[in-house]
Amino acid sequence: MLQHFYFPEKFRKWIMGCITSTWFSLKVNGDHIGFFKGASGLKQGDPLSPFLFVMSMEILSRILRGIHKLHQVSYHPKCGRIGLNHMIFADDLMLFVRGDVPSVRAITSSLDFFAKMSGLVGNPDKTNIYMGGIRENIKREILNATGSTEGDFPFRYLGVPLNEGRLNKTMFVDLLSKVQGALNHWTTYKLSYTGKISLINSEGGFNIKEILSWKKCVICKWIWGLINQSDGFWVTWNYSYNIKQGDFWTLQKKSTHSESWRSILQVIDELVAMAGSGDNAKGLLQSCVRKGKLRLHLLYDHFRQRGNTMSWTKAAWNRALLPKHSFFLVMVMQRKLATIDQLNIRGLYMVNRCTLRKMDNECHKHFSFNAAILLWYGGRF
Repeated sequence: MLQHFYFPEKFRKWIMGCITSTWFSLKVNGDHIGFFKGASGLKQGDPLSPFLFVMSMEILSRILRGIHKLHQVSYHPKCGRIGLNHMIFADDLMLFVRGDVPSVRAITSSLDFFAKMSGLVGNPDKTNIYMGGIRENIKREILNATGSTEGDFPFRYLGVPLNEGRLNKTMFVDLLSKVQGALNHWTTYKLSYTGKISLINSEGGFNIKEILSWKKCVICKWIWGLINQSDGFWVTWNYSYNIKQGDFWTLQKKSTHSESWRSILQVIDELVAMAGSGDNAKGLLQSCVRKGKLRLHLLYDHFRQRGNTMSWTKAAWNRALLPKHSFFLVMVMQRKLATIDQLNIRGLYMVNRCTLRKMDNECHKHFSFNAAILLWYGGRF
């Protein structure tokens, strides 16, 4: 394999020396006890192991691509345009193939050929076939041809929940995004969360980001990748099956789209409405780019709901104060302390008497200012 990839001979000898001359020692109570020779080469966790494993999987990838070039296998209906037939993440392998017996037989033969070549054999107990939109008689033929068991829906792959509908139609956008690590999977959920307004410090808030607005900012990172047509299966797949030759800024939602793609289209519509046109929306995103990267904290200012600037916030968020004191002052100025008058408004009826001065009612103003002045003078005396 190393020779096939044109590694220098001297380098190949170093690698083979590391693999064939491994020795191990046991550490007992802090001391190394004896040595014994390794029987299976590198062990899992060896720094060299991941690099060699990746090159070994490249051989498998070339074998799988080769059988498609020889027209021995038909692509999955949602993979043919980009030539996708498998994905590998660490030691997890997922194969995509059209649901017919000849294609499945060819894939199985390729795996057997690779196993004989490399010694890497799939674990039957962790291998399943998942089929969607296939007649029962074809299913039985496929299972008999492979000797594998049929998996049940739904199942998870790398944390992505997959069901039969998504496997048959629209799962690839979510799965590809998870595997390449370019997207945050939590944003595949619907944009239906209606959170409270979260203001910044100067507007009387606590600088806690409002989740829906921040979620839209994260989705804009996906949109920015699509605009620039960055490398990656996720971008390629969407241009092949969702965008095609259409206008990026006027795409319409369809029932066959995945949740993540519908969320993207929803944010695209909001960007166009906010900026006035697709070109202006692109310019808005460009204005938030620093050193080649889209800065979400700059984009957040465009999506968040704004409040009025408060004159007292500089005093409340003074660096000389402890954070808990700043928090308390903001609660006072926003009239959000759970005083008895506020509890009564919320239906929690209590005897409204100040614990310091029994003749006064405990209202927000009395507790925050009158009682504070009384305590201050009491402290001085």
